[in-house]
Amino acid sequence: MAYCAMIALNTARDRSVLCGAGDAAVDRTMLHAARADDEIVRALVARHTPVSEAVRAEDRAAGKAEGVQEGLLRGKAEAVLAVLAARRITVGDAERVRILGEQDPMELDHWLADAMTCAEVAELFTTRNQR
Repeated sequence: MAYCAMIALNTARDRSVLCGAGDAAVDRTMLHAARADDEIVRALVARHTPVSEAVRAEDRAAGKAEGVQEGLLRGKAEAVLAVLAARRITVGDAERVRILGEQDPMELDHWLADAMTCAEVAELFTTRNQR
């Protein structure tokens, strides 16, 4: 069984040939090995080892940075919509979705600047070469 568990890391075709088992047996072996790996990881995390704590800290920092970036993007998009609303420029559903879904902060900055002078929302979406 241990030999098959090691072999389980190879491709499916190689596993079934080397282990001499059908796909169902190989799948069970892989599932058993994955569960064993999960138990080992849980045990290491529960011990709060320096390595597991460092990984946790890295994950928290990455999550925080991602959240900050999402917040900045959302704030810029809402600023574009607020300027358009203040100027009484109608924003359609598709345009609102596009503005709120934009992931490029520089594009949002351009849209915010253009929102102050545009006659309609479509002008925001012209390419930079056309500006």
